[in-house]
Amino acid sequence: VISNTAAGIQNKAQQQVMGVQAGGGLAGPFGTASNLGNVSNLAAGVGNTAKQQVFGLQTGGGMGGGVKAPFALGGFNSNAGTVSNSAVGIGNTAQQQVKAMQFGAPGALFNQNLGTVSNLAAGIGNKAQQQVTGIQK
Repeated sequence: VISNTAAGIQNKAQQQVMGVQAGGGLAGPFGTASNLGNVSNLAAGVGNTAKQQVFGLQTGGGMGGGVKAPFALGGFNSNAGTVSNSAVGIGNTAQQQVKAMQFGAPGALFNQNLGTVSNLAAGIGNKAQQQVTGIQK
């Protein structure tokens, strides 16, 4: 879990968060890897200015399926991640960017990616410029 929080009145916050997870796993057939991550920014209050960037990267590990011997199957990989920005309050200005990338191991028997990527700007009289990118392979 990686997070930034800026809360109060008339604050100026410039927040950047980056989380990277790479699966390890066993060196032999049926190697496994599991990544679980949460990366977030929060700016809350009255009359705040927030510039927030979040980047999350998860890659699978284990053994690839390139081995030619019978029953030498690739690994089992699981990535689960949440990447988010939140700017809430009254009269706030928020510029938010979120990018999340999840990759299973090439040639693996089983790859599972589960991701949530979000920006939230809520309140009264707020101005928000938001960008969200999510990539899963």
